[in-house]
Amino acid sequence: MGNCVFCEIISKKIPSSIVYEDEQIVVFMDNFPINPGHVLIASKEHYSNIAETPTEVLSNLMQMVFTVESALWRSGIACEGTNILHSNGEAAGQDVFHTHFHVVPRYSDDGFEIAYGTKARNRDELDKAAKMITNSLAQFK
Repeated sequence: MGNCVFCEIISKKIPSSIVYEDEQIVVFMDNFPINPGHVLIASKEHYSNIAETPTEVLSNLMQMVFTVESALWRSGIACEGTNILHSNGEAAGQDVFHTHFHVVPRYSDDGFEIAYGTKARNRDELDKAAKMITNSLAQFK
């Protein structure tokens, strides 16, 4: 938590453009936006990743993501689509290790690309992965 830029924003040690805040959540503009209107929704309490974040906090964060995404469409900021993004872990592109989500307005030909793998997998491989995840889900009941 020592050098967490989001903790610095939350504690008002560095400037930010706050959109909303309550006891658990802060919503602020990304200082390096993909497009104008790019918003971050973060927990006020420091959790390094989604797995460390309590379920109640995650539920409130996701509700705020939905609310902010809806508000963005009605805000007057022109957008043709939106992405809701979350990166969990360095391999996934997480560079601020504080639980947060992005709501990004999108425009045709805005230059931002999310590249998904296009390599088809065989059914046995897909079924094996599905069974592993199904078995893991059973532990949460």
